[in-house]
Amino acid sequence: MFMRRGSDMRRDLKVLILMLTLPLILYSIGYAYATVTTSTYVVVVHGTVPAGGQLILEAFANAGDFVTGGGYVASGVTVIQSNPMGWTVGPPPTPPTSWLVNFYNEGASAQSVTACAVCMTPVTVAGIGVPEFASLYMAIALAACVYFALNRIRKPSLK
Repeated sequence: MFMRRGSDMRRDLKVLILMLTLPLILYSIGYAYATVTTSTYVVVVHGTVPAGGQLILEAFANAGDFVTGGGYVASGVTVIQSNPMGWTVGPPPTPPTSWLVNFYNEGASAQSVTACAVCMTPVTVAGIGVPEFASLYMAIALAACVYFALNRIRKPSLK
C-alpha cells in the first residue's frame, strides 16, 4: 500500500492554502484601491437670465457616468425647477445623467446664474464585480480539489 510522507502532505496543504487565499488577497488589493480613490467630480454651467425672461441650464455628466447630486448659485431670480434628469425606471433602471435648473428673472436687469452637477464615475473593483468574483472563487476552489484528488492517485515508483 502506498503511503504519503509527512513532508509531502505539508507541501500539499501549503499549496491548497495558497490556491484558496491568493485570489482573496488579489481581490482585496483592488478593492482597497477603489475605496481610497475618489471618482466624483463637479460640472459647472454658467448663464445669464435676461430681464423678465427665463433660462434653463443643464449640467451633464461625462458619457458613462451618472449624477449623484446638484444645485445652483443665483441671486435676484426665482428658481422654478432644480432636479436630476435622464433617469429611467424599468429593467434595468438607469441613474440620472444630468442636473437641470430652470431660472426665471422678474427683475429689470439681467442676472448671472450657475447650475452644478456632482457626478460620479462607476468604480470597478479589480476589474470584476462581486457576483463574478464569487463564481471565479468557486472555480478556483474546485480546481484546488481536483488538483488534490489527482495528486492522491499518484502511482508508487517502481524500484
